[in-house]
Amino acid sequence: MIRLAIGVFLIVLPFLELILLFRLTQAIGFLPTLTLMVASAVGGGMLVAQQSAASFRKTLEAASRGETPDAPVLEGMFLMLAGILLIVPGLITDAIAGLLLIPPLRHWLAQRAMASLIRRAADPDPYPENPRRPERDARTPFGQKPGAGGQGPIIEGEFQRLDERPRGPGQGGDPR
Repeated sequence: MIRLAIGVFLIVLPFLELILLFRLTQAIGFLPTLTLMVASAVGGGMLVAQQSAASFRKTLEAASRGETPDAPVLEGMFLMLAGILLIVPGLITDAIAGLLLIPPLRHWLAQRAMASLIRRAADPDPYPENPRRPERDARTPFGQKPGAGGQGPIIEGEFQRLDERPRGPGQGGDPR
């Protein structure tokens, strides 16, 4: 359900951005709006360049101390996302980027993301809602579990290969 909401948001976002940019242009004029968008894009590019190096440095420092560098990596990812959102022209993306630039909020988001990743990694069934996925206790038509290595019941009987031609007395003898 959350994936659907994100998908709809990503489809609707460009239209909302255009509407807001047209309204802003009507309110303050074309040149100030253009200046604001260019400044936002340049600032976002500089932020991505700066924060990628800083995030890499923090990751190396945490690893050298023997810690897992999960917090610096996630916070660096959120900073880079903020920079990318600043590069994308629009007011909504700039507002989201501004929120990601607030250190306590970014730290909180990194903690939530890490908790979600840990929870998903610990879940033995990553797709609990998939109706097309067979049940865990599913069995093959012959009563054995998939991958059981022939541990199922043995069915005795006679068979005949239909894809081979019958052999006569001069062609290798009787196949029995």
